[in-house]
Amino acid sequence: MFEPERVQRVLISMYFANLQAHFRILTNSSSLSLHAVPFVRGVHSHLYPYTELNPRRCSRLSKRDELILRKEIVKTIALLYQKGLVTPTGGNVSARLPASGRFWITPSGLFKGELKARVVVEVALKAKASFGRLKPSTETPLHSKIYATRDDVHAIIHAHSPVTLGAALAGIEIKPITPESVLFVGEVPIVQFEAPGTEDLADRVVEALKFHQVAVMQNHGVVAVGRSMIEALNRLEVVELTARIMTVAHIWGGTPTLSPNQLEKLKHLATA
Repeated sequence: MFEPERVQRVLISMYFANLQAHFRILTNSSSLSLHAVPFVRGVHSHLYPYTELNPRRCSRLSKRDELILRKEIVKTIALLYQKGLVTPTGGNVSARLPASGRFWITPSGLFKGELKARVVVEVALKAKASFGRLKPSTETPLHSKIYATRDDVHAIIHAHSPVTLGAALAGIEIKPITPESVLFVGEVPIVQFEAPGTEDLADRVVEALKFHQVAVMQNHGVVAVGRSMIEALNRLEVVELTARIMTVAHIWGGTPTLSPNQLEKLKHLATA
């Protein structure tokens, strides 16, 4: 016999258990601490030195800069694994240096929780050729097309955010219902399913990201872009947190929304 109150209690307990695990990761001194105050100038500069890229400096980037970028990529994918946003061999992260004509992406098939900077694969943007012995992620065509069409994007994250993806499978779009989701993300379109790693999938996602910063790939995952790695990571996590908030609101029988007037006030903050 279906007992809605019991189901409600179970879902709520699952939600708060997940939330507690999330905060344990954030407060664990042995883990990465990229989550706190991601948009304050200078924060995490030792991990994300290219949060604010200087175009003049970018014309003089060296091998050391490339190594730092590789380290950003492996730190980010490790954090995603710790938070349960990617599986051991799933998900992918890439980044590029302005004016380089190349980008760097996580390799295919390796455990994402302990990657080393040296295994990150270099890919030529125009030639779509990779360098080195390791195979780049199967989603390399997707990353390549996004970079080719979005000059402002310097980092891309593809994760398997469970609550966001579950909402999409239920036909529910993640709406901007909090200040963070309005200011940093906006609307999140759902992209019709296409097989992973195909040009068809890349084309659909690129079209969705023309005027958006995050897209959900139906039955697959989530893609977030940013001018820096920390911006892409923040957008991805804001969307997942918003999905959790919406889930809890639905459990309690509510429909979370912001009025047009409230949305306008928040959007004004972004341009003030």
